[in-house]
Amino acid sequence: MLAVCAVVAPAGAQASCTTSVTRASAVASIPGDYLALYQKWGGRYGVPWQLLAAVGSVESRHGRDPGAYVPHTRGVLGPMQFQAGSNKAARRVNAAGDQGFGGTWGIWRRSSGHPPYRMDDPDDEIAAAAAKIAFDAGTAHLWPRAIWRYNALHAYRKTVLRRAARFGMSSACGLLRKSEQAAVSPPRSSRISCAWRWTARPMSTSRFRTA
Repeated sequence: MLAVCAVVAPAGAQASCTTSVTRASAVASIPGDYLALYQKWGGRYGVPWQLLAAVGSVESRHGRDPGAYVPHTRGVLGPMQFQAGSNKAARRVNAAGDQGFGGTWGIWRRSSGHPPYRMDDPDDEIAAAAAKIAFDAGTAHLWPRAIWRYNALHAYRKTVLRRAARFGMSSACGLLRKSEQAAVSPPRSSRISCAWRWTARPMSTSRFRTA
């Protein structure tokens, strides 16, 4: 559970959610096929499509980063950078055409509901990301927790929320401010902490870039 201290958010929190990029131009930067998939699977799993788009933007520039399709770091692969446990598992393709087995991908790979399930298929990976984020956010829709479980870097969570705000997620700036408070404020007592305290192991997504 997140405990928010009664302190003023740092100036950087508000500034980091301010941009000269308009929502229309930000959304226009998303390839049409990816935008349709973010909206489709976000709606199916109850995840703001802007949050999915922000993750896809950070992980692979909406599939435009060729490096996203080269397995690395325990089999991380694909436009949403799921990990299959090993590079060998990420490359494996069975007789049915399924690609990638094990790791976090092994848990969520069937989320699209239409085999074959492939790590290099944006439909399958975006569906898996939506299912995972929905599960990790829970019924309370704790989106920062879900993003933390996707990648435990504070800078990653901040970048995703900032981009989600640019795409039009109305709650993203407020969540970002709370995240900044949690990151910089010391505990006020032994019973209350301003730190994010989530116990689940986050998913490894090592290709994170803030630019």
